[in-house]
Amino acid sequence: MKKSKRTQPRSIASIPLKSFRNTWANACNTMWVEITAISHLETYLRGQYPFIANNAELSDVIYAPTCVSYRGTRRINRVGNTKNDILKDITKYLNYPVILRVVLLSAAFESYFLEFLDRYLENRPKYFNGGKRTAAGNKIHDDVKKARGPVNRIAKFKELTNAKINSITPHLDALSDVYMIRNVMAHSAGICTVQDVESFKTISPIANEVIHISVQHLVDKLAKPCLEIANSLDGKIIPGDIT
Repeated sequence: MKKSKRTQPRSIASIPLKSFRNTWANACNTMWVEITAISHLETYLRGQYPFIANNAELSDVIYAPTCVSYRGTRRINRVGNTKNDILKDITKYLNYPVILRVVLLSAAFESYFLEFLDRYLENRPKYFNGGKRTAAGNKIHDDVKKARGPVNRIAKFKELTNAKINSITPHLDALSDVYMIRNVMAHSAGICTVQDVESFKTISPIANEVIHISVQHLVDKLAKPCLEIANSLDGKIIPGDIT
C-alpha cells in the first residue's frame, strides 16, 4: 500500500492580513534598530563625556552625514543638539520610537479593517452582485465607515451583519487604547488631558505629560490583541466561516 504524501496546510490568511502582519513586523524591526542606536549614542556620550566640548554638536561628535548639508564647502544645516541636550532628553528619545509605532499600528489596523470589510461584502451575493455592492451592501459599507474609531466600526459591523465575533471582545480595550494614543499624538503631540487619562483602558498615563509606553507593553498588551482581532475577523471573510 502506497503511503499518501503529507502536504503542508494552506495558509488561509488574506492578502490584507498578510500585509498587516508584514507592516507590523517591519515596524518592530526598525524600532529595535532605532532604540539600539539611541542607546549606543547614550553609552558613547556618557563614556566620552569629559572629552566632548560642551558646545560640540551631535554632528560634530559622531558620523551622521544625513544630519547636515553643505553649500559648496560651507555647512548650512546642523543638528543643534549638544551632549547635555541629548542626555537630558534621552528618555524622551527612547520613548518616541515606541509611541510612534502605536500610531503606525493604528493606521495599519484601520487599513486592514476597511479591506476586510470590502472582502466580506464581496463574498456574499446579498451584499455584492453583478460586480458591485447591492443596496444592502452599500448600507453596511457606509454605516460602518461612518462610525468613529475602530471599536465602534467593529460594533456597527457586528450589529448590521450579525457576525459571530464575540471572541474578539477581550481584545477591544487594547484596540481602543491604540486609537486613543494615535489621536493624542496627532492632536496634542502625545500630551494627555485629564479626560484622555480617564479614557484609557490598558495604560495609566499622567495628565499634561507625554504618554510613555514600554516596548513590552506595546508588543504584548497593544499589538498582540490587535493582531488577534485581525486574525479572528479574517476567518469570517468566507461565508462558510460564519456559524
